[in-house]
This record gives sequence, structure tokens and C-alpha cells, in this order.
Amino acid sequence: MVLASIVDVTERKLKEEELLRSEARFRCAVESAPAAMVMANRRGRIEMVNRETERLFGYPRVELLEQSIEILIPERLHGGEFRALFSTDFQPRRMVAGRELYALRRDGSEVPVEICFNPIETEEGLMVLVVMVDITDSKQKEHQA
Repeated sequence: MVLASIVDVTERKLKEEELLRSEARFRCAVESAPAAMVMANRRGRIEMVNRETERLFGYPRVELLEQSIEILIPERLHGGEFRALFSTDFQPRRMVAGRELYALRRDGSEVPVEICFNPIETEEGLMVLVVMVDITDSKQKEHQA
């Protein structure tokens, strides 16, 4: 005797394919973003970076992964308000407006940036998405005016 069961999995396969397409679009959007995007875990360790992060900071992404996010911040700005963002209240926010903020490149040079923090709930727990925009051009225009 043989007992056979046939189940139509077409709908499930279509949903899986759509999920894969959606994930690919999301990765493409993150990689193409004109701002440096760095995702860090609660300990401030880098879990993900995009292409603009590599360009802005001069590091290949493999060198940034698992590093402290403070590798991208000048030493004089370590700790304090910046570090507290990873240990206390996770609320979306921009760093203090009107305050001079700088990021540290691999070559040791600094670049003026605007920084935004956004908490992200992931399967691995709470992460922080740090978005940094190079504002060198607007600073130069400000000084010329």
C-alpha cells in the first residue's frame, strides 16, 4: 500500500520569493544611501556599515566590523553624551544642533558631520543605527558668506 499526499506550495514559494526581493531592495537602498550608515549593538560594537561609510572614512568594511563605534569619533569626543546614547535611553535623535561635530577618518583627518541616532529592534536585540552626513560643503559655504 502507498499513501500519497500532495500539497500545493505555490503560494508559500511566491511569498518566499517576494521576501527575498524585498530584502534585496532594502540592501540596495542601504548600500546606495548618500549618508554613512553604521549599525552598532548595545555595547557600541559595529555590526553593519554601508558603502558610503567605507568611502567617507577610508576603511574597508571588514576592518570596521566588531570595532567600537568610537573608532569613527575623535578621541576628545569619546564618552560623555555620545557614549551615553548606547547605554541609556534609546530614542531617535539628532545630536545637539549648533554644536560642532566631527568624525575621524582612517588617515586621522576629521570631517564635520551631522549625526542622527535611531534605535532598531532586531532578532539579536536592540541596535543603534547611526547616520552620519558629511557637511563639509555647507561649512565651507557658511565660512564664505
